[in-house]
Amino acid sequence: MLGIWDMPLDTYYGEACVCRLSHLKENRSSQNILVMFEWRHRASDQPLRRRRPACGDRRDSRWLAEEMRIKMFGPGVPGISWETNMNAPEPDNSPTHRAMTGNNIPIVYPLVNIESLTSDRVFL
Repeated sequence: MLGIWDMPLDTYYGEACVCRLSHLKENRSSQNILVMFEWRHRASDQPLRRRRPACGDRRDSRWLAEEMRIKMFGPGVPGISWETNMNAPEPDNSPTHRAMTGNNIPIVYPLVNIESLTSDRVFL
């Protein structure tokens, strides 16, 4: 993972897709997330809407990071501390952290009031 000082400034702002996941039973954290895409990947929203929404497991995290090539990951409160599992042996601990930081994708959390956003797209 690059340090925050090594990343280009445009890494930290841009258009984001609001993923409303709090209604999903399989979403262990009952939280919403913001996923920021590169400007050229605006069409990437369509597969995100058609696919089973990301719930924070290893497969979903890799899909967001490696296939969707997101720019930034922003989970709502309480963040992703529930999935850390620091006592598990590597590489089974922290699948979301590993997928994001392993692909130089910053994680901004915990974000508050995502549920109050009225649009599916925001500028972060």
